[in-house]
Amino acid sequence: MMSTRPPLIFAACAASLLLVGCGKHLESSAPVGTLGLLFTGTQATLPTSEALNSFPYAAQFVRMGDGPKGMVVLGGVKQNQLSWVSQDRVILVTRYGRIIKLANWPVEIVGWRCQVEDPLPSMNRTQHARFEYEIDLMPAHLSRIPVQAELERLGAEDIQVGDRTEVGIHVVEHLRAAALDYEASNHYWLHPQTGRVLKSIQAPAPGIAPILIEAVRPYAS
Repeated sequence: MMSTRPPLIFAACAASLLLVGCGKHLESSAPVGTLGLLFTGTQATLPTSEALNSFPYAAQFVRMGDGPKGMVVLGGVKQNQLSWVSQDRVILVTRYGRIIKLANWPVEIVGWRCQVEDPLPSMNRTQHARFEYEIDLMPAHLSRIPVQAELERLGAEDIQVGDRTEVGIHVVEHLRAAALDYEASNHYWLHPQTGRVLKSIQAPAPGIAPILIEAVRPYAS
């Protein structure tokens, strides 16, 4: 399904905004206060790794479908759920790197729940895993849609995260939501030691084009 909404626009910080008032002791764990204080205009140039080292907020590069790659910043933390906000107020919520909610988009994920622990963070040391959860979708008013996931570890690969190269454990996840006649494959690249998601390509629900996420400035709990 093609969206009639303009491509998601993420604002990248100009170098001067990135560096002013940012010391080496600032952590990326602080959630953003007022978005307008951090972003100006719609500048398409993304900050370098060097500039992000001085950025006091957690940040990710994101591409929605065929749209431009841009940056989102951490807007809030609730337990293991991280809310990422774009300049035009599109919100992604992730849990252990998995997209569990999407707001202010033509197809929205408004609810997500599971009965067991998500195996994704441990796939750096596990070969296979199965997982089941439920999602609620708008504007179709679909609730408690079961989704079955089967995860498989493929091995270590060199990947690009922003402008740097890292080694990530490639995990492929096959999704199936029989009630929606929907199947898709997600790809995650995990830190070999911690299991943290360095990069992912996710298609979490029908009507949502694959979403690329690069953890260029990870959240530090």
